[in-house]
Amino acid sequence: MIQGAGEDGLILAVEGFAGHAASRAAARQLDLLRPHLARALALSAQLRMQRLAAAVDALELVSVAAAVIDPVGRIEAMNDLFTQAMDRLLAQRAGTLRALHPASDSQLRAAITCLQSESAAGCSLPLRDLEGTARHALHLVPLLGRGRDAFASAGAVIILAGAGNPSVPGADLIRALFDLTPAEARVARAVAQGLSPAEIAARHAASQATVRTQLKHVFAKTGVTRQTELAVLLASLGNPGA
Repeated sequence: MIQGAGEDGLILAVEGFAGHAASRAAARQLDLLRPHLARALALSAQLRMQRLAAAVDALELVSVAAAVIDPVGRIEAMNDLFTQAMDRLLAQRAGTLRALHPASDSQLRAAITCLQSESAAGCSLPLRDLEGTARHALHLVPLLGRGRDAFASAGAVIILAGAGNPSVPGADLIRALFDLTPAEARVARAVAQGLSPAEIAARHAASQATVRTQLKHVFAKTGVTRQTELAVLLASLGNPGA
């Protein structure tokens, strides 16, 4: 067993000896290779970290705050834009990524737990600040297939999107960030314009009960509890009425 420079390590197992005595004799010879194996391990770890850093730095070139986490939520790399958001939205606790707001943290922990399953899927969730206002969306994109081949033990890419992210078009932001259906997006935009459920129902020739159900779904997906909070959230993300 060889301990790497960080949290990495290497275990080399050799089998096929005639007996216990032969294996112990070979161990002395194999121990001579330890410095070379340790050097190779250190170089491999450095190259991997450089690859992760290059990936998130490339996203920063298009104004995207991004980080890479392993399957249990430890941050392996993050760009400067993501670092700037850490103090007001996120933190590292016991080495893992956590959200500062309790409700957002519960959703984030559940999403990270799903990374460890065979059916890992991406998700988007609202990210609240310390005051409890949801002004950002967090996208968690699992690294599967070729992505996992390229980044070894990495579990997912995390992208933060908010009003300050010019790479996301304002007209499509509501539906794209929060995985709303077209009908839910229409209701959300109407709320941002100041319409009541009755006025929204009249505009779209729907029943008030249907609109209220859609509004409940919007609340659940955006992490808000009131129409006024939803209107503030959507106003901060650009021009939702476009």
